[in-house]
Amino acid sequence: QADWTPDKVPALWTPVRKTAGAQPDEWVQPLGASDAYSKGDRVTFQGQVWESTIDTNVWSPTAHPAGWKRVT
Repeated sequence: QADWTPDKVPALWTPVRKTAGAQPDEWVQPLGASDAYSKGDRVTFQGQVWESTIDTNVWSPTAHPAGWKRVT
């Protein structure tokens, strides 16, 4: 459906994270399980790179430190 664009039907769309490049995307607050971080996902948070140690991770590294390990 050409007219089912994200701005018109947002329920059908999920943001996509960058998976390649020198640095991972900046951490953003997931809206729920559909866009939560998976185990092994990497993010940049407060100038450092973090890797999720759990699936369905919706917390930041400061809110739930056990859910992340610092990579750099």
